[in-house]
Amino acid sequence: MKDYRAQRIAGLFKREIATIVFSDAADPRLKRLTITHVEVTPDIKHARVYVSFPGEPKESEESFRALQKASSYIRSSLSQHIQIRYMPEIEFIYDHSLEKACHIIELLNTIEKKSGC
Repeated sequence: MKDYRAQRIAGLFKREIATIVFSDAADPRLKRLTITHVEVTPDIKHARVYVSFPGEPKESEESFRALQKASSYIRSSLSQHIQIRYMPEIEFIYDHSLEKACHIIELLNTIEKKSGC
């Protein structure tokens, strides 16, 4: 039962954080944000938000730092949009899985070109 509630809250957080970042955030670096996954602990005390930014690594790092600075604003906006008893602490984690997937696709394309298929 608790796991189901945590999953529902994680989905809700994913939608609401995306809405807050895209409509309310003033920093243009945050507009390229992709939320890949949200995990909420069963006791609803902590939330891990996995994010990715397309583009160059240096730009992605700057955007991630801007996101971390805006985390308190995002948390307070969430508390205004979502009515739950306790608003969890939000931790943003940079997700490298999209970059790794693109790299693998590039490698497969290179192999395909070399083999002449």
